Amino acid sequence: MIDPVTDEMLSVFNAWRETMGHKRARMDNARSKIIRARLGDGYSVEDLCLAIDGCAASAFHMGENDTGQRYDSLCLILRDADHVDKFVRAGEHAHRIVAEQIAKREALHATEEASLPTPEKAAAFRRMLGAVRLRKVA
Repeated sequence: MIDPVTDEMLSVFNAWRETMGHKRARMDNARSKIIRARLGDGYSVEDLCLAIDGCAASAFHMGENDTGQRYDSLCLILRDADHVDKFVRAGEHAHRIVAEQIAKREALHATEEASLPTPEKAAAFRRMLGAVRLRKVA
């Protein structure tokens, strides 16, 4: 019999299932106990989800190692405070990298949009240009 599972616990479990691609995984006693223990230690749902992201960002833990073995179990990620802290740091770093990539992409698109006007913007510019009268042409 599984201990009662809270919405917070389900949020963490479902984040792990989705992030790691374990669609068929089910909540069992070991998983419910480890999530409950870390929440009891004062970690928030967001902290635990960030730790899951940190594990997902680790090439080693995702199977890029000598054995090709993935080390992505929820019980490993949430084993103890040291594991959670290590994976949270990795998650924060991964989130920073993604945010920087998004910012660069948005800046690139903004530059492209500025240099390649839409037909509507070009027509409006031509109308405005037609109203301009330069005193002196260089």
